[in-house]
Amino acid sequence: MQKAIDVSSMNIQLYSDKSVKEFTELISQPDSRMWLSNASAETAATAAALAVKALRKSGVDDAGMKEAEHFIEVLRKFFLKTIDQELQSRAEWDKEVEQHERRAYIEGAVFAACSEIDEILYGMIKLIDMLDGVSDKLTPSACADAAAAVNLGRSAMEGVKLQRYYYSTLISGDVNVLAMRREPELAIEESAARFDALYKKLQDKIK
Repeated sequence: MQKAIDVSSMNIQLYSDKSVKEFTELISQPDSRMWLSNASAETAATAAALAVKALRKSGVDDAGMKEAEHFIEVLRKFFLKTIDQELQSRAEWDKEVEQHERRAYIEGAVFAACSEIDEILYGMIKLIDMLDGVSDKLTPSACADAAAAVNLGRSAMEGVKLQRYYYSTLISGDVNVLAMRREPELAIEESAARFDALYKKLQDKIK
C-alpha cells in the first residue's frame, strides 16, 4: 500500500525568493538544509543571467539572437526553481533520517535529488551551445559577460559533480555508486573542449 502523501510538506518556503544576503548566510551554516547542490543551482542561474545580459547588450535584432535570449532566460528561471525542487526531493529523506532511517526511502530520496540537479548539467550544456551559436554576433563590450557566463557555468557543473560524489556515499551497491559519480564526470568531460573554445573566443574578442 502506498504511503499517504503529507500535503503539509508541499507548503514550503521558497529559497529561490531569498535575497542574496539571506541565501549566502543559509549556505554558510553547517546544519542548514542548503547544500552545495543549491549553491550550484544559484551559480547556474547567475551564469544564465550574464549570458542574457551579453545578448541584450549586443542589441542585435535577428531571430537567432532572440531565440537564444528567450531560451536562456527560461533556463535562468528554471535553475532558480531547481533550488527548491532539489530541497523538496530531500524532504522525505530528512524525515526518514530523523525518525525511522528506512533505507529504501532514504536512498529513493537521494536518487530523486540527483535527478533534479542533473538538469543543471544538461541545461548548462544547452546554454553554452545556444551562446556559441550566436557568439559571432556579440559585441566586444558584451563578451566579458558572456565569457564569465561560460566560466560560472562550468563551476556550476563541477558543483553538481561534487554533490553527487557526496550523495554516492549515502547509497548501497557498487554499481549505483559508480553510476552516480560517473554521469557528471562524463557530462563535464564531453563538453570541456566546447567550453574552453568558446571561453577563449569570447576573451579574444574583448577590446
